[in-house]
Amino acid sequence: MMLPVIRALRAAKPGIHIDLLALTTARSAAEAVGEKPLGFLDLVHLADTGFAQEWGGRLAQGNVHPAVDPFETAAYIGVNYWDLTQQHGADGARALYAREGRYSFYPIHFFRRIIRELTPDVVVATNSPRSEQAALDAAMEAGIPTVSMIDLFAMAGDAYLLRPRHADRVTAMLPQVRDNLVAAGMDASRIVVTGNPGFDSLFDPAQRRAAQELRRSLGWEGLKIFLWAGIIERLPSEGGAVAPGTAFGEATEAVLRRWVARREDVAAIVRYHPNEAHHFAAQPPQKRVYLSRPLSDPLHPQILAAHTVLVTGSTVGVEAASAGAAVLSLESSGSNGVMSYEKLGISRGVPNLATLEACLDEAADSAPGAPSARMQPGPASPRIAQEIIALAGC
Repeated sequence: MMLPVIRALRAAKPGIHIDLLALTTARSAAEAVGEKPLGFLDLVHLADTGFAQEWGGRLAQGNVHPAVDPFETAAYIGVNYWDLTQQHGADGARALYAREGRYSFYPIHFFRRIIRELTPDVVVATNSPRSEQAALDAAMEAGIPTVSMIDLFAMAGDAYLLRPRHADRVTAMLPQVRDNLVAAGMDASRIVVTGNPGFDSLFDPAQRRAAQELRRSLGWEGLKIFLWAGIIERLPSEGGAVAPGTAFGEATEAVLRRWVARREDVAAIVRYHPNEAHHFAAQPPQKRVYLSRPLSDPLHPQILAAHTVLVTGSTVGVEAASAGAAVLSLESSGSNGVMSYEKLGISRGVPNLATLEACLDEAADSAPGAPSARMQPGPASPRIAQEIIALAGC
């Protein structure tokens, strides 16, 4: 969401200075397009460096990601754990981290120091928790204007709605999202409907050409392509406890692969979330099935090449609907227990895995869809850039 807005800001104000803090896997995405982002490792001196190095080294065990520099991982965890001890004391931090892991992080002390160090005129973040929430809160404390970009629907129960304070400008994807925010008690004057800048490249003709090239390179011209966009799901495990896992995604992939093997007029792209793909078991190569490398394969050409997109609660379902692909949503997944794309009117629901093959057959035998009327047309980033410029007073 951030990169298109940065480009729009530079186009509108060529001399603008932007400090981009891109965390964990976001850093590689920023660097891939020529940005020079900051990370926790660049700013660790603003915390207790010795504490962060010691505890980051200890707690990074088991928290590594192949796309993230291990030193950045250690800095991220070490700084956050230092901040946790500032908020709750050593014993409180230990108990919180043991219970919630990195979900306990909220590095407000660290971001107060970052704000003092960088002295921004405006702070822009998404609706993500932890670091981005801390950045907005620290800026608001300092009296600096803020913008928060909401990626999805802000449904009832969304933790974002429960925050005690919100940014000066909140950008929403759709009028329905604005209505949800107002119903939750947010001042309507703070909210502007812009669309989602993360979807902007779907409207770029170059992405359409990339989709055509993808079909050609895979030898799939004339085939109906199905994109499975999987994520780790939270499903009841033995004893009734809810735990995250890959089992549902892997079971869905197995059905999809079996279906592709049965029909010679279809092909499938299997793509898991960039932060989670390495957790899913790799399957043997199969004719007319492509295993996407989500950290290097751009998403939008894959969506634009697809006849139908299969999702649970992934944002990819919303992007696909805006691009005109048919969307199938697995309603028996953990994420659809929280938010159903079928109920939102942007997908056809698949009741369970037992009915998935029949739903895939029906989708393959139907004509492609049209862009959903529920989606904001055209790119969002120029709209958001103008809101930021107005807050900065420049």
